[in-house]
Amino acid sequence: MKKNNVSHVVWLPDSETNFLYNMMMEEPTIDLVPVCREGETMAVAAGLWVGGANPMVLIQNTGIFEAGDSIRGLCLDLNQPLEQIPMINNTDAVRVIDTNREDAVIIPTMNAGNVRFGLPVVSTNQNLDLPISGAMGKASNVGLGVALAQPGRKVFVLDGDGSLLMNLGSLVTTSTKAPKNFYHFLFNNGVYAVTGGQPIPGSDGVTNWEEVARGAGYAAVFSFDNLEDFTTGIGEVLAAEGPVFCQLSVEPEIENTPVQFRVRGTRSAQQAYQEVTAALAGDN
Repeated sequence: MKKNNVSHVVWLPDSETNFLYNMMMEEPTIDLVPVCREGETMAVAAGLWVGGANPMVLIQNTGIFEAGDSIRGLCLDLNQPLEQIPMINNTDAVRVIDTNREDAVIIPTMNAGNVRFGLPVVSTNQNLDLPISGAMGKASNVGLGVALAQPGRKVFVLDGDGSLLMNLGSLVTTSTKAPKNFYHFLFNNGVYAVTGGQPIPGSDGVTNWEEVARGAGYAAVFSFDNLEDFTTGIGEVLAAEGPVFCQLSVEPEIENTPVQFRVRGTRSAQQAYQEVTAALAGDN
């Protein structure tokens, strides 16, 4: 927002964007304009734009339908710039990866492994899925070990930005061994989603994950911020020689449900370990 000189943010509160609200509250150059329903946002923004300001609208995806009349009758009629910030839905992202997995081992963590909207929802080969939930930041270390032990098989690590921050050294560790079959997908949503959506350090754009991966020594680096490009481009990603780093800008899927009431997976960590071990042994 600061980079694009946004002067006003017209918004309606939503649990998925509260982390942005907290960040905007701390930015003195941005004037927050709260409204009562989504249709108002476009109208207020149109007035701000006519008046010479540089507004941005912040509403949830479904709110676009409620704001449809304002978009048609104001934004389009006034030729007001209308740009959406692209992001990839978490479930769509893991589905694209799973569809292209063949016999790859997939090691998801955090949101990528969530039982409601992560890999468990779409997986076509659960016997080769090894979720890591109890050791934040260590999914790529586990993936490196599997890749070294199984050099003839691709290994996909589905990491989170908050997780990776807690173990940045893992990037150098991976690059030092440089496994050609290692593919590191970073689900970048800018928040600690499983703890309520607190913004992670660097989520304001100061951290360039592509440059971090290149600097650490990854052989190939990719980045996607929309589903169409990712669906088209994953073939190139998987054709590259590893270690490969692929950043995905994904929508925050924030867990606000108290821990004791959250949906639990049907597979224990021990069961997953046993199933993956057996599957790999059976294929050798």
